[in-house]
Amino acid sequence: MIIFPYVEFLGLAEDRVFRPIIPLIFKANGEEFRSYSLIDSGADYSILPIEIASKFKFDLGNEPRYNILGAGGNSFTIYKSPIEIEHIIKQQGFREIKWKSTVFFAESGSTILLGQNGFLNQFKIILNGKNKKVEIIQ
Repeated sequence: MIIFPYVEFLGLAEDRVFRPIIPLIFKANGEEFRSYSLIDSGADYSILPIEIASKFKFDLGNEPRYNILGAGGNSFTIYKSPIEIEHIIKQQGFREIKWKSTVFFAESGSTILLGQNGFLNQFKIILNGKNKKVEIIQ
């Protein structure tokens, strides 16, 4: 089991909000991208900004494209990754957790979302809002 604290943000009316965000490494085609990713139980898939696709040298022109609705009801376009992307979770003193999954790249949005397929269906995840911790169990 690996445990990460929720990350604090300034919310509306200057109140504090806490989100289940974890550090994650993505790897493909010999390239690596490190970032923080929001665990989103309402997302069907893991979604990354389209700029990351170019870092991995992906040409998305021939990949399946879908229009989906976000939480606010706004529509945006996503592209399926041409190959599975390696995901790595590291934490000092713990064994790395690695897996591969298909992700989607969004034309808009800068937040990396970890959704049902490709993340939540791989592990037992406990979102402990009371104690502001994420527990990841293989």
